[in-house]
Amino acid sequence: AIVLCKSSSSRFPNKHFEKIGDNRIIDIILEKLSKNKNISQIYIATGKKKENLIFSKLIKNKDIKYFYHKKDNEVTNRINKLCRTIKDEYSMVISGDCPLIDNDYINRLYNQFKLTKKEADFIVPNKKVIHEGIFLFRTKSWEKINNLSNNKYFQEHPASVIKYKYSQFKKSVLRIKDIEKKRKLRMSVDTYSDLKYLNIILKFTKKKSLN
Repeated sequence: AIVLCKSSSSRFPNKHFEKIGDNRIIDIILEKLSKNKNISQIYIATGKKKENLIFSKLIKNKDIKYFYHKKDNEVTNRINKLCRTIKDEYSMVISGDCPLIDNDYINRLYNQFKLTKKEADFIVPNKKVIHEGIFLFRTKSWEKINNLSNNKYFQEHPASVIKYKYSQFKKSVLRIKDIEKKRKLRMSVDTYSDLKYLNIILKFTKKKSLN
C-alpha cells in the first residue's frame, strides 16, 4: 500500500495530522490498512525529504516505511520509482487525505485480480464509486502509466493518465454494490471545511471513529 502524502499544501498545509474526533487523519488511514491481511507493507510516499521528515517524526507505527522524492509535484514518477523496489505482484495507491477506507472493497479488488484469467494492468469498478483515493494495480504496470505521463499535468494527476489514455491498458472490471455508487458526499479532506464536515458527521454518529 502506497500512501501519498506531503506536508506542503496550498489550501491546507499538514492536513494529514489534523484530527477527526480524537484521531489524526494519517493514523486513521494507517490503522485501517494495518488491519488488512492482504497488505504486506505500507509506505508513506512523499516529496522532498527535508520538507517531509514530519511524517517519520510524528507517526508512531514502526512498521511503516518511507519513500522520498526530490520533486513534490511529480506524483506519477514518485510512485514509479517506489514500484521499482517493490517485489509484490500487486500494489495499491491510497490517497493520504481520504480517511474513509473500506477494507472489504480493497479485498474485493484484490480478489478480482485472482479471478481474472488475462493479465490485467489494473482493476476498475463497473460504475463510479463512493470510495475515493483507492487504486489497485499490477506493480510492473505503473511503468506504462509513467511512460504515458508526458506532461506536467499527468505527472501531478496519475488518475488523469488512466482516464484519457484508457484504451492503452488492460482492465478487469469489478461489479460494485449498490451502496457503493457515487453520491454527492465529501470523502476527502482538501480544506478546513472538509475536516469540519467529517467531524460533524462523527459527532452525529456518536462513535469513536468514522468508517
